[in-house]
Amino acid sequence: MKLIRIQRPNGRRQRPWLDVFPPDPRDPDVVRAKALGRAADALTKLLTAHMRHEENAALPLVETYLGREGWAAFGQEIRTTQGGIRGGAQYLPWVLDDASGPTTTKFLRQLPVPARLLYRWVWAPRYRRRNTGT
Repeated sequence: MKLIRIQRPNGRRQRPWLDVFPPDPRDPDVVRAKALGRAADALTKLLTAHMRHEENAALPLVETYLGREGWAAFGQEIRTTQGGIRGGAQYLPWVLDDASGPTTTKFLRQLPVPARLLYRWVWAPRYRRRNTGT
């Protein structure tokens, strides 16, 4: 693609911008970019379906196998090895980033009230500010 220079309104500096004309669809770089995009979309669909299966089928089996006490011990081990509250402050907003409202609510119900409050009032807003600017 050819680059053009556009003068800023105040005339102090120039900045290169990509040409506004669409790229040639026969250009090998464009063809490869489109193929890469299709492959990334297919991988996203595959991984999403796999994770949905894990959440819907495997986790209930693990919970049944471990029982309440085993699940609690697993949770404690994760908290100990993954940074405790600091780890949760980073992990929970990330893992719930694209979750629907009902999924987030269902997930948060599993946490103690103080952790839910921290998530809603501190961790999630901080995550959004750092990652989306809002």
